[in-house]
Amino acid sequence: LNRLAHAARDQAKVASASDGDPSKRKEAITNVAEMSASLATRFQSLFETSAERILVPAVALIVPERDQRSVSNKVIRKLGVLDSRRHLVGMYDAVLDEGSTKERELFESEMPSLARAMIPRWRRKLYDPTAGMLDGLSVRD
Repeated sequence: LNRLAHAARDQAKVASASDGDPSKRKEAITNVAEMSASLATRFQSLFETSAERILVPAVALIVPERDQRSVSNKVIRKLGVLDSRRHLVGMYDAVLDEGSTKERELFESEMPSLARAMIPRWRRKLYDPTAGMLDGLSVRD
């Protein structure tokens, strides 16, 4: 992120130089826009990841399981079909990454078999084109 931020700053200097070559300024403006979008996406991902590491365990300790299920159902209804499918793929990945047999069994018992069977397709069609591009992104980038 640091390198990307510095590169965006350098490109902003080129773009704002009034005595610079117009074609280089135009290219620098495009570069700044692209780099800014990339920075925003990466920071959003970092924020969401940090929130999950703090909030999810706290909620699990404080909120009864029955209420958690109720909220999960409300979230899925509120997100709509496409976004909820994308989030289910992310949840599935998180469960697998954790490596907990208990979590995997809970996911399998709570998620309908049809939804579990559709995860590979939803990953290709919905998750990978959007959130999938962040997979493997290092926090140090």
